[in-house]
Amino acid sequence: MMISILISLSPGSKKVCFMRNKYIRNLKQKVALLLVAVFLTQTATAFAVENVNTGGEAAENTFFESENNAEAASGDSVQAVPENNAEAASENTAAEVPEGSAEAVSEDNAGLVLESAVSGNIEEEAARETVTDRVEELCRELNGILSKKQVRAVVYDCDEYALKDRPSFTAETVCMIPCASTVELRSVSLNEGEFWFEARVCMGETDEYGYIDRSKLVCIDEDYTAWENKLCAYSDLNGICSSQITLEEQAVRSVEDFPESYRDKLYALNASHPNWVFVPQKMESLTLAAVVDGEYADKNRNWIQSSAKDSFKDSPAPQSGWYYASKSAINYYMNPVNFFDDSHIFQFEHLVYNSAYHTEEGVQSILNDTFMKGNIPDDSLTYAEAFMKIGKSLGLSPYHLSSRVRLEQGVNGTSPLISGTYPGYEGYYNYFNIKASGTDYIVNGLKYAKEQKWNTRYKSLNGGSAFLGKNYITQGQDTLYLEKFDLVGTLYTHQYMQNVTAPSTEAVTTFNQYKNAGAVNNAFVFKITVFTDAGGDTGLDAAGQSGIPALGGIEGLRHLSQEQLFHAGCG
Repeated sequence: MMISILISLSPGSKKVCFMRNKYIRNLKQKVALLLVAVFLTQTATAFAVENVNTGGEAAENTFFESENNAEAASGDSVQAVPENNAEAASENTAAEVPEGSAEAVSEDNAGLVLESAVSGNIEEEAARETVTDRVEELCRELNGILSKKQVRAVVYDCDEYALKDRPSFTAETVCMIPCASTVELRSVSLNEGEFWFEARVCMGETDEYGYIDRSKLVCIDEDYTAWENKLCAYSDLNGICSSQITLEEQAVRSVEDFPESYRDKLYALNASHPNWVFVPQKMESLTLAAVVDGEYADKNRNWIQSSAKDSFKDSPAPQSGWYYASKSAINYYMNPVNFFDDSHIFQFEHLVYNSAYHTEEGVQSILNDTFMKGNIPDDSLTYAEAFMKIGKSLGLSPYHLSSRVRLEQGVNGTSPLISGTYPGYEGYYNYFNIKASGTDYIVNGLKYAKEQKWNTRYKSLNGGSAFLGKNYITQGQDTLYLEKFDLVGTLYTHQYMQNVTAPSTEAVTTFNQYKNAGAVNNAFVFKITVFTDAGGDTGLDAAGQSGIPALGGIEGLRHLSQEQLFHAGCG
């Protein structure tokens, strides 16, 4: 019987013959089930005949009970049997069995069923192969991107994440990563229904390497988002990949992770800009009141302009036009809730490169009224071209880099740190004022430039940008807010500038650059600090005003003379 059933498949297509060996195990299982069904049918028929001949009422009941069992076993419907016609009952036990030839017909039907099963299995296998091909294509495509450029993402939708030593939810934990941590993506693979990224995470003085599943990452790199859009367009990956979530869905989900005192304003921003993703940086053991006290403990950490209202000023600072900031001023500028509008929100922008909206024209507009509006002396590149090239290679925002140098050197660029003519340090440059601190800040800054071999202007721009990336942005101080207010590592000790208003005023400048470039509605990630006393005291007066006049972008930061620029420089 087994041979006859398999032979019945031979008239099938070449495709069936080719795939037969591949599915032989499935076929044998189906054959065995069908033969059992035939055996039960024949047994039930014989049993029914024997009991009908006895003429007993109990035998008739047993017959119908056996008939039902045979139907359940074979999956075929059974016709009713006339009460006194055992022969008819035997002939009509199975609907598909004509004239008492149950075995022969069952064999024929089995062949048809098996041929259909083979065809169905081939179609299922083809579908699985298509999905596999697509997954392999997606991994190959993204790995090609990651091999050519730095792509950074932010951990979100969790309080902290357990970095794994292999791409599996059951793998050993390498270390715990706080929410809003920045990671560098290195490669991607699919395992356990999820795309896993091999990632590098900067954890203070050391780098950790491990695996993170895609569902806990948000990334707005243009090439990455194009890849994600392709992933989400493949509907047949449902059930294969569990995290086919769009950037817009990530944006809505991200707001839900914030405390209630944050949500209304963030939902309003999300409604206007659905591609803006807000990620909470949760300060599990810090209150706003505590960090304000910490910042205020050393008055030299925070200065404010003399034009501020009296309640925001303490005593005069050493530089004309500046005061030490009061505790009220620090409280106001450190409270994120005060800055949830279209422009000031950019002090929380994740400072990474994105070719979708970082353009040479945008950089040029930042530099047009400065000494950097044209070519770099003794170089074929313009300053705008240089910042774009450097930002792309390092994965950092060229808008941030160009704005930072503009802040450090002012519009005229007359500092000895970039003249290239300072005695003893001829031909050396320090555009970012790195290490330019102390009473002899010029010598200290140029000494560092010489140690780094920054003997061209481009080398100084590139090296200073790399310093900023390595020592601030990849260390978790990757927003304007966190560059000013050091809330990672040793608190308050690694702050880029003293001007307490700097993050909010620079944010307005950044927003205007994006607005002029038509890029405001592009995808952005905003990393927003959340203290345990969420919301806290806003620092506003009864009228809801801070008392700080508009400073016109970064113009308000230029009141420092070159002799005092080290107060805003890298330490």
